[in-house]
Amino acid sequence: MTKYYAASTNGFYSKEIHGDEIPADSVEITDEEWIALLEGQEKGKLITADKKGNPILQDYPAPTADQVIKMAAAEKTRLLALATVKIGPLQDAEDLDIATAEEAENLKKWKKYRVLLNRVDTNTSDDISWPVAPE
Repeated sequence: MTKYYAASTNGFYSKEIHGDEIPADSVEITDEEWIALLEGQEKGKLITADKKGNPILQDYPAPTADQVIKMAAAEKTRLLALATVKIGPLQDAEDLDIATAEEAENLKKWKKYRVLLNRVDTNTSDDISWPVAPE
């Protein structure tokens, strides 16, 4: 089966599957090239086109400062939610005066962790020192 790559769509095509619906900018590629591209993609590379429209593998671009801030904020939200889930039953036991000594100590550790998480400024750096969650 003859394979084609189109830079305009960053997609692969074949006449057997797509008929005459193959973009005009398509270039023919070998089975070996196609397999190498898919294997590279599987290993974390980005398939894109060179200046002539041929498919190549590249590293993904580094995230922008705004993307780093958004990823850090999402991680903070995820970690805070985890802490809240851990604190809930421990706080219930404490409120009902049925917490064991171990539960009371764990509650204190998780609350401290949550406070430290809340203090993390996700807008300042991509090198955030996250507090370590209790075990």
